[in-house]
Amino acid sequence: MNKEQQQIIDEAYKVFYENALSIKKGYEDGDMLGSQPHIDEMFSNPDELIILTKEEFINKCKTDVSFSVEWGLKIEEKELSTEERWRIRFDYYPKDKQFPWDRMALPSHSFLDNFNIPTKLITITYKDKTIESYE
Repeated sequence: MNKEQQQIIDEAYKVFYENALSIKKGYEDGDMLGSQPHIDEMFSNPDELIILTKEEFINKCKTDVSFSVEWGLKIEEKELSTEERWRIRFDYYPKDKQFPWDRMALPSHSFLDNFNIPTKLITITYKDKTIESYE
């Protein structure tokens, strides 16, 4: 994950955390009586009102679409195919662009690993801003 993506996640988590703190305070002060299932998702242990850590928040955004939509943070990770990785290789080594790579069999993932070609595309969207990076 690059620095810009980390800043976006930090910003989204800050908004989430401040809301969770406010809700927790409301429960502790007795202002919010009764269980609210959508609010319970903000806590890793709703009985003790332990707020999700940043890592838990990120994982929940990756795996729970409704949670992701609620907080406006969409995190997608996609494993790259051999062909996608092979194309990236030529972005890293432009002098090889003349090589007729499309006429030869695609190399294995292990071959591409030798060139440190990324294996994953990470796309983060927050407040209509999308950033892609490779890992």
